[in-house]
Amino acid sequence: MSPPVAAVRTLETRMITASTPMSTSGIHVVVLAWHGETEVRTGAATIRLGAGEMAVVPPDSALTVAPGVAARALCAELPAFVLEPWCAPDTEPWVARGDRARIAADLLVALHTERPAERDDPGILGALARLLAAGAESTADVSSDEVLRSRILRHVDTAIRVGPVTPADTAERFGISVRKLHQLFAGQPRSFMQTVMDRRALWCAVDVRATPDASPSALARRWGFADSSHFQRVWARLDSRA
Repeated sequence: MSPPVAAVRTLETRMITASTPMSTSGIHVVVLAWHGETEVRTGAATIRLGAGEMAVVPPDSALTVAPGVAARALCAELPAFVLEPWCAPDTEPWVARGDRARIAADLLVALHTERPAERDDPGILGALARLLAAGAESTADVSSDEVLRSRILRHVDTAIRVGPVTPADTAERFGISVRKLHQLFAGQPRSFMQTVMDRRALWCAVDVRATPDASPSALARRWGFADSSHFQRVWARLDSRA
């Protein structure tokens, strides 16, 4: 799992009424069958969504969203790192159904129609990710290490809001050795501590977008950076346009 190189964007939403091709470079696309039925076609797969159901398409996919006659779909582009800790690293789209998924659908509609200013709020993005995962119906074959790594990332996203995150504390929390913790990230693009720093920067960037009038230094310190210059140095590695 690696963070996107592209800049963190606002949660983008749009209504679709006719067959529309899309791509998911660096983002997850969430397709909600808002009114009527919608088909989501990606590769050889076709997912048929009833009203209120959602499909989540992973990054680096090509898809076509095709609402039925007189139907409407709502598409949301979610930065990949937001869903990473909650979703299996699958390469196929999956469907979210049930009560939690319906709450996620209501939240998406509200962000599209009523509260667009809240699309950058880190708390709302995190809540949306949790709701989508709770309604997931995934058939991905996921290893125990991948599941554990996702759980650790979820812990990191919470822990970085309140203080330091260390390998020893994290390993103890999950009942594993520090060596095992580092092994879990050995095959990933970034080590455990590099991943922690990346996620501090990614969530700080979301916070900066959400609160443009706030002090950059104060926001940087909130996410564990010494000052805004420290954040900017880390962010420059993630986003070449920084």
